[in-house]
Amino acid sequence: MILKKPIFWLAMIISVSSIVVAFSLSGLDALLASIGKVEADMVFWCVVATFIHFLIRNKRWQITIEQKCSYLGCLWAQGIGFLFIFLLPLRLGDPVRIFTLAKLENISLLNIGASVIFERLVDIFMALSLLLAVTAYLGQELEITRLASILSALLFLGLAVVTCLLLMVARLQSSSRIIQLLNRLSKVTLASIKHYGKSRVAKSIIFWTLAGWLIGVARHWFGIAAFVPDVNLIEATLLTVMLALAVAIPSAPGFIGVFQIVGQQALILPFADKYDAATALSITIILHLVLFAVCMLTGIVSAIQVGKKLQLLAFLRNMYDKAAGRQKNSNID
Repeated sequence: MILKKPIFWLAMIISVSSIVVAFSLSGLDALLASIGKVEADMVFWCVVATFIHFLIRNKRWQITIEQKCSYLGCLWAQGIGFLFIFLLPLRLGDPVRIFTLAKLENISLLNIGASVIFERLVDIFMALSLLLAVTAYLGQELEITRLASILSALLFLGLAVVTCLLLMVARLQSSSRIIQLLNRLSKVTLASIKHYGKSRVAKSIIFWTLAGWLIGVARHWFGIAAFVPDVNLIEATLLTVMLALAVAIPSAPGFIGVFQIVGQQALILPFADKYDAATALSITIILHLVLFAVCMLTGIVSAIQVGKKLQLLAFLRNMYDKAAGRQKNSNID
């Protein structure tokens, strides 16, 4: 059970402590006064940009999967994945969307898993590249680089924990099953690399990745503009990069706490003369609420669609089993 896992409680401790630090830096009265100044029209465009970002990411995911699958299948699976990311800790929504898509499209779990890992690596590469570009432009802002280094270390620590868990599971398997799994994994890896190496696929992945990051920056620009009228592209880009690193770290459900403290520090460390702690925290709270609303809405709609489809599949399988049983009985007679 997940509640008995030490990593679960570690994630909860990190999230709770992050919330305490973020709110103590801003103060409740200042925070409420800042939230009261929010511009509703900017929040609306932030919601629109978040929906568009969701659709773009879904298109890229479809392209990265080596086996053929439908856009709607990926959409419903990703929606359910985001729903469970906000309901379960440690980013367990990612395994949920993998299993959901495998069930919907009847394709290999390993192929889908490889696409999710590839997605994460591409986004980490983009985040670190943009971070280097922004910090080089700002020049003297070393504190934000240290924060990014801490986030990167936590991210790789999370990957190490996942690797250890996989090794522990492997120890419980027989040697023959491990060899079979490794053989399948090597074949899937080679097939995925060959798939990504195709000119058409590579160009599509690059295009949709750049489009996704562009609309992601726009989403955070709208979120900042809801409180600060003279926001610039550098501020929105830096906030996008830092939050992308933050949400990649396994934490409490919906990255609560980690999202707020990282977003707050991403604005007040390099731009202390423009953002105070209360304003920065207000921005991240609104961005998080928008993300929560979009993920929950798309997740509920996706769950309804998948529920209908899986029930239909169960009905068809039941009918097939009955028909096969009648055919077997008639043959016996």
